[in-house]
Amino acid sequence: MRKIILFLSALIIIVADCESADHDETNEVIKIANEFIKSLDIKSEEYKLVGVKNLVISGNDYKGERYWKITYKSRNVIDKGKGGEIFIEVDFKEKKAKLLGYGE
Repeated sequence: MRKIILFLSALIIIVADCESADHDETNEVIKIANEFIKSLDIKSEEYKLVGVKNLVISGNDYKGERYWKITYKSRNVIDKGKGGEIFIEVDFKEKKAKLLGYGE
């Protein structure tokens, strides 16, 4: 019984550490994207971060775990549905971001 408790305790610590590392990476990606959006010569305070997606997900968006897609939306059109987005891709390994495009 004691071995099971020790094993479960160790497992909880490992899982918590992994979640912390993922959280740290996500925060760094958002920081990179925020700095990039400031360089686009737009008023970044007029946009709200609405999406953060790691592109390790399989399917059409698959690129690899180092790539992230960040979506901002104009605060002026949030309640109006589609449009007003800025799509950014962040390469976490290179610490670089690039503009993917704009929503209609």
